[in-house]
Amino acid sequence: RIGAGASEGVLWLLVPRVARRPIWQRCWADVRAHHLVAREVADDGGALGRECVVPLPGADVLPLGSLLASECAQWLASLGAHGVEVRPALPHSCARRRGEAQAGDSLLHGPPLILLMQAAAEAERWEQGLRAEAAAAGAAAAW
Repeated sequence: RIGAGASEGVLWLLVPRVARRPIWQRCWADVRAHHLVAREVADDGGALGRECVVPLPGADVLPLGSLLASECAQWLASLGAHGVEVRPALPHSCARRRGEAQAGDSLLHGPPLILLMQAAAEAERWEQGLRAEAAAAGAAAAW
């Protein structure tokens, strides 16, 4: 973990859906073993539901308003939303199967995940913690 409570808490995750609009899912999230772990929170605040695990080493972590962030993230920032966009690194074998790898590519990234937080200070804390994990040496996909 990156420190007591440095990157853990409730956030909103934009969940893509096939042939339908994406939805916002309220999650309890924390960082463990170089992974962002987000667990769905029930509407009544009770039990935790489905889990999403995102490898962080090599990932791009961007504030929503970054020029390098997706159009959706930039649009959310223009509305005053606070959060980060995470693009996990793809192993070359996955990128080749998807037809995205080219000779000389050092690192490719998957589709972005957009995370929203309640306040700017909270978003900044998450961004710093996730960037530290993304820069961690010695942990990455094994294939």
